Amino acid sequence: MPARKITRRSSVEGDFFVTATTQYVQSRNLRETALGQENRYKALLMERLEKEGEEGANGRRSRQFDEPIDGGNLGKVTGIRRTRRVSKVLNEERTMKLIAEDKELLKLCIQTIEILSEEGVLAANFQGLLTDEQLDSLYDTKESFAFELEK
Repeated sequence: MPARKITRRSSVEGDFFVTATTQYVQSRNLRETALGQENRYKALLMERLEKEGEEGANGRRSRQFDEPIDGGNLGKVTGIRRTRRVSKVLNEERTMKLIAEDKELLKLCIQTIEILSEEGVLAANFQGLLTDEQLDSLYDTKESFAFELEK
């Protein structure tokens, strides 16, 4: 049996990958920990603002600081605020009930959109209406690479 050949990497190359990967892992852990802390403090502050914040217009509650806080890249922070946000979403079920009784409303409010069915294209191939070569020519290929830690 021939001897197994092991290729050794230079210590400079090995040090780079170990050092850079260590820094990557530490940065990633720091980011995930910081994000968790940020979300916890944000939830805590929102809860306290709801109860103790100074009431403003439209459900706003705020708290001003006696002195600004250094926010680093965010700049000086002079206070915090809980702002009420309202969004409106059309209720499809109620709307359909309302317009279903009026043909003019139905015609105005309902729209038919034609879309390509990938399932139909695959079925056409399965039924022999499209060759495998034709089917392959219809798909674009995109290649990407993911960075992963091996464990």
